[in-house]
Amino acid sequence: MKELVRKYRIKTAVGALVALAIGLLCSYVEFKDYLPIGELQDLDNTMASEIKEGRGEMTVAYVYDYFSYWTDKYGKEVIRDYYVPTGHEDEMAYIGVELHGKMNDKAYDMMQRYWEHEESGDYDYVDEDIFTVKGRVEKITGDNLRYHTEFLHELATMYDMPIEEVEELFVPYVLVQPQIGDDDASSYMVAVFGIIMIGVALFMFFSALFGDPLKKIKAYAKKTSNEEMTMSYIENFYNNTPERYGVKLDNRYFMYSGNSKPDFCETKDIIWFYKFILTRKSYFITVGHDYYVKIQLANGKLIQINYKSEAEVDEAISYLTRQIPDAIAGFSDELMKMYNRDRQQMINAVARKREERMGNADMTSAGMSGMDMTNSDMNNF
Repeated sequence: MKELVRKYRIKTAVGALVALAIGLLCSYVEFKDYLPIGELQDLDNTMASEIKEGRGEMTVAYVYDYFSYWTDKYGKEVIRDYYVPTGHEDEMAYIGVELHGKMNDKAYDMMQRYWEHEESGDYDYVDEDIFTVKGRVEKITGDNLRYHTEFLHELATMYDMPIEEVEELFVPYVLVQPQIGDDDASSYMVAVFGIIMIGVALFMFFSALFGDPLKKIKAYAKKTSNEEMTMSYIENFYNNTPERYGVKLDNRYFMYSGNSKPDFCETKDIIWFYKFILTRKSYFITVGHDYYVKIQLANGKLIQINYKSEAEVDEAISYLTRQIPDAIAGFSDELMKMYNRDRQQMINAVARKREERMGNADMTSAGMSGMDMTNSDMNNF
């Protein structure tokens, strides 16, 4: 069954790559502000005329004013674009700094103190409030550019200065504090999803390298009197049994290898199978269907086989009915209740049908010992 192992490793590795790609894409979209891409500009010691788009870092010690802001649904200003002095001391200017969270609150308090002491000229730095911002430097565009331009014209009028001189003092760039996406609930959800997908990808890579798809089959063989002989039988079954409708099946074993790990059991453990169609809807409109054959085992486990159409499901049900004539075929609510509440009654009925078909009265040799079969059981089917 080396082919099963090979298929498992390939399928799992491909799934890991897909999960990793999705995870990295989501993470990049939401965390790109934090990526250290490009040269970091020291805006505290860079000539204003040399500032450019890219990464940047600067110290905020006092704030002149702010020209743009965003509010939440409660009206609170949660993001503000401030003017902060920057540049080399020989060419001092102001640059926009977009802040949110605690840095926004600190900058706002600095600005209030600066306004209070601006006229007297006795503004004092508060060392514990000074902080550093590291983010991306962008050109001011859109509505922010409009607010920026209006602000400069107001200053030019207030101080009776040519607008050109005012524009030289205010660099048309903004240093944007990193944030997760748009800093809203949906962005956080995408970010968490991206991290989870990366974790899933790593787990799948580990499984592809070290996982054993035959673990359950080997565990089954270990419980038999001769493990090596049982594995030999299963190997022979796999190699010589043709696959039909996605399954390999004979009087002794059943195997479905459509999932990442093969589903395997003894044929006699199958007590019930039925058709199941899942309808997918979007805004109450049917957008598609998924088609399955569900196989219920005596131990309570479920094997679910996916097909492309209802016709394929019907053909598979017909095939299973011919190959496993003792099992119960078809769905009803009563059968589901019995399977969940009194599965032993179904097991008894299936065992009795097998006994009658095979003419074998020794139920222990069939692996179904300890069952009390009465005529009343058959009346339920």
